[in-house]
Amino acid sequence: MNKEEGLNINISAPNLISVCVDTSDRGEFSGRLYQCYSEEPWCFENVVQLLHLMDKLYDCISYPQASTESRSFIKRDKEPILKLQKKIPQETILKQKAVSQPLPYMSNTGRMLRGRVMYSGWKEG
Repeated sequence: MNKEEGLNINISAPNLISVCVDTSDRGEFSGRLYQCYSEEPWCFENVVQLLHLMDKLYDCISYPQASTESRSFIKRDKEPILKLQKKIPQETILKQKAVSQPLPYMSNTGRMLRGRVMYSGWKEG
């Protein structure tokens, strides 16, 4: 565990991410998602894109595993799941900072710990 500003953050968690919110325009957030499987951040333009990126990451690393699987009556070929390898130390993820907003952290359970990006009462700085 790493003590970052009084929070217990498990830096060994395979799904550790850092979401940096760079801009907020009428309640729509854009920014960067950092994780240890890519040297470059994944950019997003809205919260829906952020959720898709997170979902794709978690599917690729199989952690946490999906609790449900979509059912279909049409037979479709499954897309091959990419297996990712760590490319940067996880400690560097915690050092990323947003351009103008506080750095939000997500725990390995998926709860927002700080910054609360999707909190409806968040005020623009």
